[in-house]
Amino acid sequence: TPFRIGGPLEPTMPRALSIDEIHRIVEAYGDGARRAREAGFDAVEVIASVGYIITQFLSPLTNKRTDEYGGSLENRMRFLLEIIENMKRKAGDDFTYTCRLSGSDLLQGGYSVEDTARMAQVLEKAGIHEIDVMSGWHNALIPIIQTDVPQGRWAYMAEAVKKAVSIPVAAGTQIQDVHIAERVVAEGKADMVYMARALLADPELPNKAREGRLADIRPCMNCCRCIEASDAPPVYCSVNARQGREHEYPAETPAAQSKRVLVIGG
Repeated sequence: TPFRIGGPLEPTMPRALSIDEIHRIVEAYGDGARRAREAGFDAVEVIASVGYIITQFLSPLTNKRTDEYGGSLENRMRFLLEIIENMKRKAGDDFTYTCRLSGSDLLQGGYSVEDTARMAQVLEKAGIHEIDVMSGWHNALIPIIQTDVPQGRWAYMAEAVKKAVSIPVAAGTQIQDVHIAERVVAEGKADMVYMARALLADPELPNKAREGRLADIRPCMNCCRCIEASDAPPVYCSVNARQGREHEYPAETPAAQSKRVLVIGG
């Protein structure tokens, strides 16, 4: 971590990264971008969200360093900007680079949506081509993606970033319903919407939406079973029996001959 500081959900006390370790991480990101391009990928995304290492440098709550990587927003962004510069140097300026930010960490003493909008402006100048905006950190103590949180609740964070930059902005976090996604875009809060859990529940969601088969979409019910299992793969889904068991259950294919079926019982 940037600083030796624990938290309510941290099982152990971390230690602060040395300058040499920071530089090695920067180089590793650049190497990863180069390998991604050599492998034929069209873009790479820097994950600077939800409390991972880059985000910990961005937040004044977790970054108490007194060197060039701590203090002002400019210094707290230095780690991220060095990563972007290294990636562009190794993978090329003509490659596509995106970045994912938490609109706010939703932690007392952390950073606000206004701070994130300022970060986004710096990232645009640094050559980032698109920004994803999600909400909170994993160890935030308020509900973010639970069932009782309205869908689209956090789209205002993407809206604030979109107003601050000229590059495309995507909204995420607690958007599983295609009607909500369409509304977020129609209201100008984001240029696009991204989903994760909704695609675990129904990988065919984009195709069904495009074809107008909205009633056929298997909805995510926000139970978070997938997240609970993320530390111990495979990841399962309460409404999609094939998720994590694809090798056991063949993919659905159209029946060779249609039949009339009566289901009795539950």
